[in-house]
Amino acid sequence: MNWEISQTGFDEEMIPDNGNRFLTGNGYLGVRGTLEEHGKQHLAAVNLAGIYHCAGGGCREPLNAPNPFFTYALAGGERLALPHLPAVTSPAPSLETGAAS
Repeated sequence: MNWEISQTGFDEEMIPDNGNRFLTGNGYLGVRGTLEEHGKQHLAAVNLAGIYHCAGGGCREPLNAPNPFFTYALAGGERLALPHLPAVTSPAPSLETGAAS
């Protein structure tokens, strides 16, 4: 069985929902479905199963591990990352020529 979940376009207000929608895990750790350039303000997280933050006599929040996927690019000293720049969409490349049609 194959599953495909997709999203077209970028809407900053949908970041929390998409983080849940595209979450993936293997039973030991889970990674929220955020973009690589997203940080804690966008709720990017790596959660470890069975490890909880305990405070005030209770343990209820899963502990966030460091996010090894955080990345961004610089061009001419300008950070190229959503949502700092508008999303760019282009035609998909042709499978025959490799060029956008």
